[in-house]
Amino acid sequence: MECEYTKDRLSEALVLARTRATDFESVKKLNFWGSGIRDVSVVKKLPNLEVCSLSVNNISTLEDFSECENLREIFIRKNKIEDLSEICHLKTLPNLKNLWLADNPCDQTENYRQTVLKTLPNLQKLDNIAVSEDELAQAQEDGVDLSLDGDQDDEDEEVQNEITDETQQEINKNEEENKIDATESEIDTQSSKNETPISNGATKKDINKKKEQKPREKGLADSMLDPVTLSWEETNKIREELGLKPLPLEKITSPRPVRSTKEKSRNAHVLQAVLLLLRDLDKDHLEIVQNTVQKMLSSDS
Repeated sequence: MECEYTKDRLSEALVLARTRATDFESVKKLNFWGSGIRDVSVVKKLPNLEVCSLSVNNISTLEDFSECENLREIFIRKNKIEDLSEICHLKTLPNLKNLWLADNPCDQTENYRQTVLKTLPNLQKLDNIAVSEDELAQAQEDGVDLSLDGDQDDEDEEVQNEITDETQQEINKNEEENKIDATESEIDTQSSKNETPISNGATKKDINKKKEQKPREKGLADSMLDPVTLSWEETNKIREELGLKPLPLEKITSPRPVRSTKEKSRNAHVLQAVLLLLRDLDKDHLEIVQNTVQKMLSSDS
């Protein structure tokens, strides 16, 4: 155990000698006023320290006090604390009620008192001046938000990560929208190509549709040109649709002049064409056709 100062560092032995304590757990008050001390890291080993008087020394940081959770009063005026953010180390002290920080370089910071009270709202006395409730409330508005460099870096990194995530999400969203737009554009373009005006308002789509219909119409026309041999039942069914009397079987099977293949094909074609056209006629026009057919049959007989 060290028994004296070591380069302006407070030793463990001197702490026990000054406080007349048998162990570090017993130390509750520490007074090294005006001792030229720079390093007071030994206070980390004093878990029950409540009052610490270290004014008029060369201390430049408050970090060593962050683990002294039972500290109620700190007197550290006239030291070398330049950065007011050092008081953030004291935010971990729930019992701290009295802080004397004046006459350090940091007390020249703008809104010094309001900023200290905003950072340490549990203080009841600052620089030997009592803190009122109104002053504490005003400090929340006028004080500056402080953070340690490390904390600030972590905070900046966290914010940057959030920004990066949001940016990536926005990029992904834009890419997805661009894909949709591109797909829609491709569909529109393809549709436009398929519907390019040809003439008289017609489009390629219309032309293609007509081209598709042509084979079907051609097949229908071919089938109409094919020879058709009608049975007795089929003949009477057609006559029934036309409103004519059915023919007796003997008349269908009676000998008739043999017709050429060409004539049969033509008759079959005409018959199917007539039947197709009859489907589109209304009742009045069907009656006209019926009368015409009856006249033609009467004249033939």
